[in-house]
Amino acid sequence: MQENMLNNTPHTVNGKNNDSHNVLALAGKGGVGKSTIAVNLALAMTHAGASTILLDTNITSPSMSQLLGSTHLPHTIQEVLANKCTPQQALYQHPTGLRFVPASIAAEHAHTQLTRLPALLRHYQTQAQTLILDGPAGFGTDAQTVLGNATNNLIVVTPDRLSITEGLRLRHACPNVRGMIVNKTTTETLSEKFLLAPILATLPEEHMLQHAARLGQPFNHISPATLFATQIAALAQQCLRL
Repeated sequence: MQENMLNNTPHTVNGKNNDSHNVLALAGKGGVGKSTIAVNLALAMTHAGASTILLDTNITSPSMSQLLGSTHLPHTIQEVLANKCTPQQALYQHPTGLRFVPASIAAEHAHTQLTRLPALLRHYQTQAQTLILDGPAGFGTDAQTVLGNATNNLIVVTPDRLSITEGLRLRHACPNVRGMIVNKTTTETLSEKFLLAPILATLPEEHMLQHAARLGQPFNHISPATLFATQIAALAQQCLRL
């Protein structure tokens, strides 16, 4: 029998029991910018001095590794979940200092089961105080698994009707929702009363995000003085207080 590479050790940091870990998951309709926000939020929290690991838990349609220019790494979260490599082998550090666990974009990995995700999170919680999960779109089985294992869920919406409708549905269905992130804003504004949740950040439409993705760099790293980057940095400070 193959040895289980994930154990059930208690939550510890530096050898000490700690149940106050911050596991942040981003939810929302596809195309709202969850992955971009997750990458830049994780980098902002890292630069703020928080021990952070970013995980791509969007198994069926991952994009995080593309944003980080890391699509050909030898080990991925799917291999860890399938017990084909250790969690440490799938943990990488980006040149910006961001630690991350990528997901494979190969079609043969799209059906990997997330049943071992809780044990995987427990393992990485021994190495970081904050985990950020770039979750699947919608509220299907995989999304329910990811969001159900997070201590704080953040719902990303854009100011369009379909996105808002999905955001409101997730607001009622998700456990541990701490607030909304309104992305790709122009002149429209959304109220907390309408969204039935606190608005943690309002992020502007930023046309240079695609340029950063082509470079394989977090946008905050190459354009730290932009409104998008400063709003992400402010969001990071809020998340550290959750």
